[in-house]
Amino acid sequence: MSLLHIFRLYKCFATTIIVLLFARKLNFSSITLKRDIRQIINVPLRDFYGNQINGTFIGNNTDNIMTFNTKIKSISNDISPIKRVEYQLDGNKFFRKQFYSSNPYDVDENIKTVLIEDISDLDLRFMYQGTWYERWPSAPITERKIPTLIKLEFTKNNKDYVWIIEPNIDYEFKN
Repeated sequence: MSLLHIFRLYKCFATTIIVLLFARKLNFSSITLKRDIRQIINVPLRDFYGNQINGTFIGNNTDNIMTFNTKIKSISNDISPIKRVEYQLDGNKFFRKQFYSSNPYDVDENIKTVLIEDISDLDLRFMYQGTWYERWPSAPITERKIPTLIKLEFTKNNKDYVWIIEPNIDYEFKN
């Protein structure tokens, strides 16, 4: 076996490892987002001053942001499992912020994780009654509802991806 042949095998092996690591990270990001969305708690959101926000799920394609409350396991039963989660594109990174409560009062008290790096052309859409919207809530009637489907389209490494997630929640928040 020649040195050139060994080098080619090594290069092929290294390329395969890089592709697999990339796919693993992207898969983990997808699983995290799906888990959070499928465990949405449909309760009204509050701003950082305690004022109620008109919506139980907030999404905006212009600002590339989604905010909602979800159920996340806690170490202690004394702590509420309901936490606010925010997903946002900042530059070329797609972040997940998990706050320590469902109604946080300090904007800086959160765990911030980069889910996807080197992302471009993020497009968020929210479906209700068969129509895709760029903003959620799309109208006053949807302020107490969760979208039927949530779609993320983005480009990473010159490859286009489409994630469509069904929250599996069909109830409306009632006072």
